[in-house]
Amino acid sequence: MNELLCKDSSDCREFLGQEVNEVNDKLKDAVSFIEMKTIIEDFLIKRSGKLKQALPEVFLLLIKERGLIKIDQLASHACLSARQFERVFQQRIGLPPKLFSRLVRFAQAWIIKE
Repeated sequence: MNELLCKDSSDCREFLGQEVNEVNDKLKDAVSFIEMKTIIEDFLIKRSGKLKQALPEVFLLLIKERGLIKIDQLASHACLSARQFERVFQQRIGLPPKLFSRLVRFAQAWIIKE
C-alpha cells in the first residue's frame, strides 16, 4: 500500500516553498494533536494572505508582457483555476482579463504609433 502512495510522490517544498521546513520543525516539537493543528492552520492562513497579494503581481505581469501572455498562464501565476481567475479579476478590476489584455495590447500599439 505504501508503494502506491509513494510512487508518484513529490517534495512539498516544490509547492509550498522552504517555509515548510520551519513548519516541520514546529510539528516535531509539538506535544499534542491540537498544537499540531494550530501550527498547520497558522501556516495555511499565512499562505492564503500571500495568494490574495498574487493578483496585483499578475496585473503588473500582464502589463509588463504587453498583453501578450495567455490567461491560463496568468491564472497559474495567481494560483487559481482559469475560471476562478476570470471571476476574481472581473471583481477586482471591473473587466474580464481577456478584455483587459486586449486593451493593454491596443495601448502598446498606440504608443508605438505615436
